[in-house]
Amino acid sequence: MTNLPLPATVQENFTVQRVLEESVRLLTDARTDAPKAQAEWLLLSLLKLSRSQLHLEADHRCLTHQQKKVFRDWLRRSAAGEPVQYITGETEFFGLPFTLTGDVLIPRPETERLVEIAINEANESKEFSVLDIGTGCGSIAVSLACSLKEISVTATDNNRNALKVAQLNAKKNGVASRIQFIDHDILNDEVENCFDIIVSNPPYVPLKEYKALQDNVRCFEPREALTEDADGLTFYRSFAAKGKNWLREGGMMILEVGCGKHPLHAKELFESAGWTEVELSNDYNGDPRVLKAKRP
Repeated sequence: MTNLPLPATVQENFTVQRVLEESVRLLTDARTDAPKAQAEWLLLSLLKLSRSQLHLEADHRCLTHQQKKVFRDWLRRSAAGEPVQYITGETEFFGLPFTLTGDVLIPRPETERLVEIAINEANESKEFSVLDIGTGCGSIAVSLACSLKEISVTATDNNRNALKVAQLNAKKNGVASRIQFIDHDILNDEVENCFDIIVSNPPYVPLKEYKALQDNVRCFEPREALTEDADGLTFYRSFAAKGKNWLREGGMMILEVGCGKHPLHAKELFESAGWTEVELSNDYNGDPRVLKAKRP
């Protein structure tokens, strides 16, 4: 894959439009998903333009020598299946900019639904505390802090490199002073304080399903953020059994869940453990992807 010929437009002094057309052909030949969208994403990030600006300038703007050099490398990586978010080192989540590295999971739209539900719950009170377990790039913690000015957030992860990325994103979005980042293993370490809301997008892909994931996910995203190498319910068992001790009376646990039968299995764990108001909420595709449970 790395020996694929680069489009002539990246080598010659052609316009951005020609670069885009040839790049789409190359990525199509490499059988990448959504080749046009990937090529556009790479160019948008490289040139720091909006999509409308890109197309307005495409017929007369050319890449500089340095831009050509970077774009050649980006195309090679994209043709090899690496997600564009890792190639460019950035993505958008909940309308906010986030820096990404290979140490963190790429945030998905399903997780935006979790943030929306957490905001709705939090609006009932001006001052409250949130615990974000397994913060990764900080997408949930930072989005909540940006949306709700009165909250205090504690964000934990047992990956120190991920915590560094999350801290960078908190600073980038102007909320670093309102988020405390802690190196913490939720399965083995105690939670010292009680919170009003706990949010988490824990590893939930069963091991047998992890092995069948698409290569652009399995080969590039951190394994420990996707699967706990078991049935995908390890964290939910722990949350259901211990989570009441981490919440104040009437506090809420809000979790992302997987696909298929996973949401129902997770819901049953919380119901069996005596939680109240245990509910599943659908994502934008109509699939149950967020679990909400209240401490009695």
